[in-house]
Amino acid sequence: MMISSDRFRDTFSVLHNLALWDLEDAGVIKPGAGGGGSSWTRFNNDLTTFVLKLPADRLSKLFALVERKLAEAS
Repeated sequence: MMISSDRFRDTFSVLHNLALWDLEDAGVIKPGAGGGGSSWTRFNNDLTTFVLKLPADRLSKLFALVERKLAEAS
């Protein structure tokens, strides 16, 4: 699958602008875990590692969230 450099950049822009409630509502981070708990901290401090360590089910939810945000921005 080929994506353009603009789409690649836009994906990172969406990821960097996600709020805790976006991730909770999508099922990526467990709601009410003390302000997001260690998952929220990891998301903010090391986004790449956060994404790489997500279990498959939560990675799929994050992917769907990012795709939805990209579509909304178009």
